[in-house]
Amino acid sequence: MDLLFEKARDLAQETAKKSQDFAKEAAKFSQELALETAKKSKELAVEATKRADQIKAFATAELSPGSVTPPSPSQEELETYGITPELREFVKTFTIRTFRDYDTKDCMFVNETGVRQDLSEWQEKHAVFLLQVVPDLSDFRYVLCPRRMKETTFWKIYFKLVENYIAP
Repeated sequence: MDLLFEKARDLAQETAKKSQDFAKEAAKFSQELALETAKKSKELAVEATKRADQIKAFATAELSPGSVTPPSPSQEELETYGITPELREFVKTFTIRTFRDYDTKDCMFVNETGVRQDLSEWQEKHAVFLLQVVPDLSDFRYVLCPRRMKETTFWKIYFKLVENYIAP
């Protein structure tokens, strides 16, 4: 009789061990699946943001008849809007951290009457041209906006950083 109880106990312990091993494998698999899903989700979000921004740019850009991409700015237009070779080189030194770690209390735009305002017409045109000639900045914007900061905040930080490179 004792032999029967011993065999039953051994069988129960073996079954419990196999059950624990199975549970550990299932947990590990679930965790790996969750990490893979999160990674893929982030990739899809970045791609969707890029495509949405491209659609927005096409919808708001002045397109020449029959064209599918906005016309490239001329050298004269670039200089009119303050985009010089020196500015381009300076902007190429920016990283995502440049924007993410910036103290935003210093980048509030205020007009001459003291009222808060968004970007001026000149600044908007400068931004559009700059994104065409400095693709890295466009990539940073896709990563940061709108999940980590508002687009207006991104541009306010940018204009604060380059204020010494752009004529008033």
